[in-house]
Amino acid sequence: MYSKNDIIGALSSIGAPRGRIVVVHSAFSLVGEVQGGPRGFLDALIEYFTADGGVLCVPTHTWGLLGKTDITLDLGDSYTNLGILAKIAILHESGERSENPTHSMVLFGEKERINKLVECEKWVNTPTSPDGLFGQVYKEKGKILLIGVSHTSNTYLHFVDEILGTEGRMEKEPLSLKVRRKNGEIIPRKIYMYDETNGDISRRFDKFSTAFSYHGATVYGRIGDAPSILCDAVKIKEVMELIYKRAAGEDILADNKCVLPNLFKEVLKKR
Repeated sequence: MYSKNDIIGALSSIGAPRGRIVVVHSAFSLVGEVQGGPRGFLDALIEYFTADGGVLCVPTHTWGLLGKTDITLDLGDSYTNLGILAKIAILHESGERSENPTHSMVLFGEKERINKLVECEKWVNTPTSPDGLFGQVYKEKGKILLIGVSHTSNTYLHFVDEILGTEGRMEKEPLSLKVRRKNGEIIPRKIYMYDETNGDISRRFDKFSTAFSYHGATVYGRIGDAPSILCDAVKIKEVMELIYKRAAGEDILADNKCVLPNLFKEVLKKR
């Protein structure tokens, strides 16, 4: 059984920062047996990432409700189409959930700080807007930690497509969605969703893995039993930007062909 100190030690070993904004995607079932179960694991993450003024962001997405109801986020309900850690985060007394209608997150950290971060999500009109939380992760040179999951779960890569203005990634017309706040107030929202004409491109995000690793954008380790990847937000964007530039208009996510790192050697030379 892994103790809280074991988890904290593993986070330190992989180089996870303690004073920055970090998004954690996870598959808790792959971590192994942890003292205190998923709540104990989440408490270890909170203690580690917020100790020196940092912010922990746990995705609690609700895009699974699209097409079923126009109220795609109910802040009085604990629904999420993600795993057990997301559910525990929603119910945790010290977290604050953002009002993104499809890609909400629960934030942990200093109250004034997380309230300010959550506020920006009230106005975004895309799931991973540069003006929202993922934009803050990039601006503040934050990290994304994948615990037991691969880049197919790395929502930040959608943000990179948004900030780069990648052609064909977003729908041309917005959906009319609603958010229900805890006081029962209904807030209408217009959201431009991802264009899935060619399928769910996130299923192909792993083709970036070798290039990310080659250029030092990712570090591999293990949290508990779970293989884990620590991603640098700025470097991830730099690598994807060069890949798209070298692709010369070809959509490299149109198929499952591997992206070879030796084609992109220049990406970080100017760092």
